Amino acid sequence: MIAARCLLSKAPHRTVLRAAGSRCYRPLQQKDTHAVNHRRTQNLTITARDITTPAEHPTASSTQGFDVALLVSLLRQENATDICVIRVPPELKYTDHMIIVSGSSPRHLNAMAEFVLKAFKFLRKDEERHVQLEGRDCDDWKCIDFGPMVLHFMLPDTRDTYELEKLWTLRSYDEQLNRIPREMLPSDFIYDMKHK
Repeated sequence: MIAARCLLSKAPHRTVLRAAGSRCYRPLQQKDTHAVNHRRTQNLTITARDITTPAEHPTASSTQGFDVALLVSLLRQENATDICVIRVPPELKYTDHMIIVSGSSPRHLNAMAEFVLKAFKFLRKDEERHVQLEGRDCDDWKCIDFGPMVLHFMLPDTRDTYELEKLWTLRSYDEQLNRIPREMLPSDFIYDMKHK
């Protein structure tokens, strides 16, 4: 797999792109850069054509750290397909955002997951917890729990099987669930979620 990876460069107006072991430099334009602060290094820039400002995403972190916009940009850069970002209701107290992406092969899933982990470790603040990759031994699914974001990497067939998008977005109506009589559901099953 040949994937151009944006590496953080110490040059303030250039970025280093690495593809298949070669390096190429191109000047960055003002609209293409997104400054990040790191605890050891300052004045780094990364290519971020798709990153939006925190004002456009009120739920995104106000600091210029690892947030949903940066994560989506990294995933697009790594050729992730069918990127789905779901805002999880706060009453569930699980996470703020669920992100589900597809990859073309098990090797692609692993490469994307490792790249996102490296980017997180580079941008991580001291107070943020350490994260690890779940599903290392599994070929069709991987997961990283960042706390405010949970990221699932899946092959398309696995994604069709588990339908996480339906699980986290459908509320009171689900086609398959409506076919099951209420008497057959477990007593602790939440059939309707009432919003306040």
